[in-house]
Amino acid sequence: NRPGQNGLRKGKFETEEVMAWTNKTLYFKNTPVRDVVEELENWYGVNIAFANNPPANLKITGKYYDQTL
Repeated sequence: NRPGQNGLRKGKFETEEVMAWTNKTLYFKNTPVRDVVEELENWYGVNIAFANNPPANLKITGKYYDQTL
């Protein structure tokens, strides 16, 4: 960091994606499956295990409002 900077950057972002959690919404946009699993485990307080490993390059896109397991 240069003097006077605090390491923060100002830039564009998708408000819906960033604020989704405040509306009980899980929002994934081309998200690696491993990241989705981690998010679901944290969101629901569970551990998720696969019977077969998904492809490493598998990506998930979707918006899920107030879903239960």
